[in-house]
Amino acid sequence: MKRYLLSLIMILLIGTSWAVVPPTLQCINMNHNATDCQVYWNHPNLYAGISTIQVWVSTSAAGPYILAQTVNANDTVCSTQFNFNDVFGSTVGPNVDNMYCYLIVTPDAAHATEGNAYSDTMRCMVLHLTP
Repeated sequence: MKRYLLSLIMILLIGTSWAVVPPTLQCINMNHNATDCQVYWNHPNLYAGISTIQVWVSTSAAGPYILAQTVNANDTVCSTQFNFNDVFGSTVGPNVDNMYCYLIVTPDAAHATEGNAYSDTMRCMVLHLTP
């Protein structure tokens, strides 16, 4: 019985496709007045089965997170840029010290049964210099 169960588990693991994996976030770059932001991730061609990459952002780790951009994975881009005022409205203000971001990857039709994949959440680092 134990051998049968172990064999069944191995067949399920070997037969399962793990193709849809989210790209890894690399960098969050905010401009000098913190109204524009650019998010970078590793190249999506490293992963199979990706249709779109959604970039979700928040000014708080607890959220709420807002969809900032949706990027077509066929474009083979590894970054996107957006304006805070366009995403958050005027509620953020000109000086955003905290920006949290994560990616949601939507699989293509061939991998649709695998569901969405989520990246880790990244927080921007702000450096304040005082002379």
